[in-house]
Amino acid sequence: MDRAACKGKLPEIAAPAGNAECLTAALKYGADAVYLGLDRFNARMKADNFTLDNLKHWTGYAHQRGAKVYVAFNTLIKQVELFDAAENAVKALASGADAVILQDLGLFAAVKKLKPDAVIHASTQMGVHNAEGALYLKDLGASRVILSREVPLSDIAAIKNRSGLEVEVFVQGALCVSFSGNCYFSSAVSGYSGNRGMCMQLCRKKYTAVIGRGGDENGAKGGNEREADTGYLLSPSDLCLARNVNDLIAAGVDSFKIEGRMRRPEYVAEAVRVYKKAINGSVSGSDIDCLKSVYNRGDYSTGYLYPINGKDFIHTKLQGHKGLFCGGVTSVSGGVITIETRRGVHAGDAFKILRDGCEVGSAVADREQKAGKCVLSAKGKIKPGDTAHITTDMQQMKRLKHGG
Repeated sequence: MDRAACKGKLPEIAAPAGNAECLTAALKYGADAVYLGLDRFNARMKADNFTLDNLKHWTGYAHQRGAKVYVAFNTLIKQVELFDAAENAVKALASGADAVILQDLGLFAAVKKLKPDAVIHASTQMGVHNAEGALYLKDLGASRVILSREVPLSDIAAIKNRSGLEVEVFVQGALCVSFSGNCYFSSAVSGYSGNRGMCMQLCRKKYTAVIGRGGDENGAKGGNEREADTGYLLSPSDLCLARNVNDLIAAGVDSFKIEGRMRRPEYVAEAVRVYKKAINGSVSGSDIDCLKSVYNRGDYSTGYLYPINGKDFIHTKLQGHKGLFCGGVTSVSGGVITIETRRGVHAGDAFKILRDGCEVGSAVADREQKAGKCVLSAKGKIKPGDTAHITTDMQQMKRLKHGG
């Protein structure tokens, strides 16, 4: 596409800020906006989060650096909580927040009643996936809709053009196996609801698929059942659209959202850096490798943006950070392994050791070593022929910390 024709219209990058360190990292690397939660009513209650007492300081900090702040009240609200939640949202706006992100339609109405000019972004958890849904929210007074992750590229432009609303799309980070994050698995099993900010990530557990007639109400198997597969059967790969930003820009997307309020500052910094390069048309394979080494679940997926490739979408062999492949294991002796790598290692570098894609051990570099045969301290049932994937690159951590 002709980027010159889009001058001044390129999407903002909205970065996650689970705590103050992540917020400062995002702004250091040029995020146009950060989104964060307070200590109540947000979908990441396990993050460090912020408070109404310190929000004014951090909105001022962001504004001084030319960035906006969006405060997430993106949970379902009980009747008894409605006034408090609405009042807190209005106080957040009074503290300098540029918008509040809402999931609950009742809260939406209550905030508008208290503050008719409130700038409200409709959360992705509202599940908006067509123009009619966006137009409905526009009539209610929303200024932006954060689309469901399930919206394909072919529909994004139509939603944008018909509604006239600002459109925000997730471009990086975790995907939810349920529709638009509306998962009730945790709630059904434990009472801790993902829609109340307490997701237990049960989708990341290992399961066995059973084919045949079900058993009795106590879980006993029926006679015709057979096990079909075992693995992380509900665990999607992470989303990565760094190579697809041209398509999103052409569709009229106003904001690129990076998921990750539970991830470390280095991840936030690297993701912002890479997407800034992508928007400017200069992202490379080495940039994607940098993303993979800070956090990579399943070697990435393009999610629902294009027709689904099931093999890329669900990663059944490993549910967590896979890292970046850096070499094969050539020998094992006690608690020491040797890997053949082209990159060399530095003291503190951490690795996952995989066999056929499944984790069998871990390793760490005790000292700096040049490319070639590198010796690592290791744990696990590791064998020659296994693969080493770097999950913490100390040189990368230092570079990101110092803004390099």
